[in-house]
Amino acid sequence: MGNQIQKRIKGTMSAIFNVPVDEIDSTASPRTIKSWKGKNHLKMVEALESEFDIKFEECEIETLVSYKVIKATVMAYVS
Repeated sequence: MGNQIQKRIKGTMSAIFNVPVDEIDSTASPRTIKSWKGKNHLKMVEALESEFDIKFEECEIETLVSYKVIKATVMAYVS
């Protein structure tokens, strides 16, 4: 189950940021992905909410600034 979730997260992020899936790794963040700025961050949040049928708390949205944090947050919702 965890692997499927990770693939879905990476696929979503890859599509929003227009980067290859293999660029989404444990170090992925706005520092390593140039297109992870402004509106694209919000698009990613909305896309993840849609993909997993979840709703992030407002205070969580600003903390979703690395793949590691995103994965942990999504896993907490879906497991």
